Amino acid sequence: MKEAIYQRIKDLAATSTPDQLAYLAKSLELIADKKAIANVVQMTEVKGIIDTLQKRLKDLAVNSTPDQLAYLAKALESIVDKSAVSEIVQMTDRKLKELLDSARKHLTDLDNKKASSLAVISESEKQLLKRIDEKGTTNLSLLDTRKNANIAAINSVGNDHKDGLKGLVNNFRTVNDVPSGSSIMKEVRNRHMIEPGALPFLFGVLSRKNNYFGHGTFTTELGQWSSDITKTDYMLQLLAGTHTYDTSYVSFYRPRQLCFLEGSKGTFIYGESYPRFMYDGFSEQFNMLKYPYAALGVIFVKNTSNVDISKTINFVGSAMWYKDEVNYGGAGLFIGTPDRTNTRKSEISRITWTRIYQHEISSSEFIGLGNIIIPAGKTVTVLLYTSSNLHSEGERVGETPEFFASEHAYSTIYGQFIQWGIYNFRSNFLTTGLEVDVERTLRAWQCPGLDATYKLWH
Repeated sequence: MKEAIYQRIKDLAATSTPDQLAYLAKSLELIADKKAIANVVQMTEVKGIIDTLQKRLKDLAVNSTPDQLAYLAKALESIVDKSAVSEIVQMTDRKLKELLDSARKHLTDLDNKKASSLAVISESEKQLLKRIDEKGTTNLSLLDTRKNANIAAINSVGNDHKDGLKGLVNNFRTVNDVPSGSSIMKEVRNRHMIEPGALPFLFGVLSRKNNYFGHGTFTTELGQWSSDITKTDYMLQLLAGTHTYDTSYVSFYRPRQLCFLEGSKGTFIYGESYPRFMYDGFSEQFNMLKYPYAALGVIFVKNTSNVDISKTINFVGSAMWYKDEVNYGGAGLFIGTPDRTNTRKSEISRITWTRIYQHEISSSEFIGLGNIIIPAGKTVTVLLYTSSNLHSEGERVGETPEFFASEHAYSTIYGQFIQWGIYNFRSNFLTTGLEVDVERTLRAWQCPGLDATYKLWH
């Protein structure tokens, strides 16, 4: 607060009149008493104000009137009396030196006390670290002792368990009583699901209406497979189990199964002959001719190279083509190509089908070939479809109609034959960069609950 008043007196003094200067000097006299002036810290501030007042007083005294001079005299009386002037004058270099010496002594005392305190702290710190080290060594020794005891206990229990397992093994050997020198234990080993070099594929024979009884048979619902490639996907759906059907279409005469191309050349040929009895008057007796068994087989082929590969595949089969009516027999070879490579298999969303070969005449046996392009980095599916052929008909069985004809049933025997086969696949088709995609094959065989064929590639 005093500092603010000092500054204000100093500011006003510079431009004050004689009467104003007298008031300012009186104000300073009231505020700064002798004790204040004797105070070394405040003395400098008071002296500065006095210097300003004295300078203004000198300036005004030169041209002052008698009444103004009276004010200036009063101001001078207030500014400094004899004792104040004496005390200020006596503030000599000696007094300042005493003050400086006192300050230096105080600083020296502080330095000595600091050094003493630091020495005490350092010694205490050393003692504390020593106690910590001693305690840590003791604790580590205790931990080592406990660790060794625990390890010994674990080893003891482990040996007990090991002895128990040895006893179980001996008991097992005693119960099984494996003869000395038997090779059975050597033959029990971990094996691959598919041996290296094996060529697996899926095969099955679908009933359609050739079986004219039972659930799952069908006629025209899934289209003409030998000619309509918009219906080709149905064949893979049924063979690989990637569909949403319940009792519709899914009846197999020979259940779908995992098969293997055989021999050094890679060949598989299925053929079967069987009779069919048609009772006279049965309204659907010709369904077996219009909708014969369908032999379906699929091989998944992977191109591991970075270029497209073109190869020729050899196959055999049979086909039924019933007179001149709309037919659902015949045979055909098809290739299904995904819309993405195997490096992006999770993005595959569509399989595009292409017909490579078409057979639409009745044949108890035929032989064919087709050229297939396998795009770089993709797995394609090669699907061969054949149908059962009628090779004999007209044989009738039952009693002669001369007597009680209405009480007797007469039947006609029909002979049918179906064939499906691929040959020389290993020797003529497979080449560097081509291999059977075992992963896709097993996925299709195991039917992991998929509802679309393209998901086999995921």
